[in-house]
Amino acid sequence: MADLVAAAKASGEGNVATLDHASGVRTARKTVRWPLAAAIACAFIATALIAGRSQIEYWLTPEYVTAVGEQRSITLEDGSVVELNSKSRLRAHFEDDLRAIELLEGEAIFRVSKDPNRPFRVRTGATDIVAVGTAFNVKASDSRTVVTVLEGRVRVNQRDAAAQSAAGAAKAINEFELAVGDQLIVAKAQPAIRVSLRDTEKVTSWTERRLIFEDTPLSAAAAEFARYSSRTIRIEDPSVAERKINGVFDATDPASLAEFLSGDESLNVRNEADGWTVSSR
Repeated sequence: MADLVAAAKASGEGNVATLDHASGVRTARKTVRWPLAAAIACAFIATALIAGRSQIEYWLTPEYVTAVGEQRSITLEDGSVVELNSKSRLRAHFEDDLRAIELLEGEAIFRVSKDPNRPFRVRTGATDIVAVGTAFNVKASDSRTVVTVLEGRVRVNQRDAAAQSAAGAAKAINEFELAVGDQLIVAKAQPAIRVSLRDTEKVTSWTERRLIFEDTPLSAAAAEFARYSSRTIRIEDPSVAERKINGVFDATDPASLAEFLSGDESLNVRNEADGWTVSSR
């Protein structure tokens, strides 16, 4: 742009002589002709268009959102199917050589249509997931991402892998190949945890609006229920929040968990307008 402005100045400047009638002194002033002004305007417009292109593409990218308690089945333009859980949000971007999904928050199952020439990529805050023809569950929050493979294989890259030594001499392992039943838990600035599951029923039970808890902290169980109902369960005592619970619940019925906790004589469960508050007696 600077070269364009300079060229316009070189070709567009001129001198105009004027007479000050009061003093009789003739002075000269420079004017900028219209070609220079037009060149500068065009240069600024071009710069703005280039800078705004990425923002325009961002606005035009399809976004899918689910409200509290809502679930959606979405067929993407390549034929892949996404089962989007409650309180989730994702963005999809497709080109001739690209299938890119950004799971901004929440949970989804991806059933990927095979296309070896165009890998299917899912990005969350901490991971990049690559698949060709497979099915996998991704649960993403601000603090961590959990990837579970249901069919086929996927590759997961931990973009924020922690260094393995203070000096950084050893490179952290940040790429994983996962097969059916493998689960990878990735938290920011921490080493990833790989788990082999006997079955994936617990992971996908949300598609049937069931919540399966196995030695699950009460705080985590309450957070899961909050995805499906505006009536929430609040844990006032930190020691109570860490208690482990087991059981199968209807995801849309938080009252069932409140009733379950009311049977514990060591707990006080208060029924309030917007939910329940749990504390130690």
